[in-house]
Amino acid sequence: MARLAASVLVLAVTLLATAADPPKGLDFPPEIVNCKLRGDELIFTTFEQVPVAVELDVLVEKNGKKVTEKRVVTEHRLVPLQKTALLKDLKATDGSGKPIPAARLAILLEDETPVVFHTGPLAAKYRGLFRDATVLIEFPPVPLNMVPEKMVAPAAPKPLPTKSKE
Repeated sequence: MARLAASVLVLAVTLLATAADPPKGLDFPPEIVNCKLRGDELIFTTFEQVPVAVELDVLVEKNGKKVTEKRVVTEHRLVPLQKTALLKDLKATDGSGKPIPAARLAILLEDETPVVFHTGPLAAKYRGLFRDATVLIEFPPVPLNMVPEKMVAPAAPKPLPTKSKE
């Protein structure tokens, strides 16, 4: 138990020590996402991998005979997730870097439209890839110093029952 507590303590100290701004030169690549504007919310769909339990028929050999058994395996599948973001927290620009006013953005994103999402300022090496008419949406950088309020150590395993010798 002492080792576990020491490991958790080392992990917490490491997280706090590395909780700084991202290193200079670290560029987050942009992502193309279909989105639309509804009121003051930007609605978009992302795809995330989630584990899914799937039952499969597997051919195995038992007692010299081939039989089919059912086995449960875990697969990772891409699942669409609809998300929203408040427009006031985002910054919209065109491909040349000029800000897009909210009224113009409402017209551009009235129907579902592909836009470019990026976190923090877009690096110059990416900006040249987009035309002036491209809508770029900048999300604020996520602070790396986010540490859980409370780290909970996993419960100790229960001891196995032992048979007493009589």
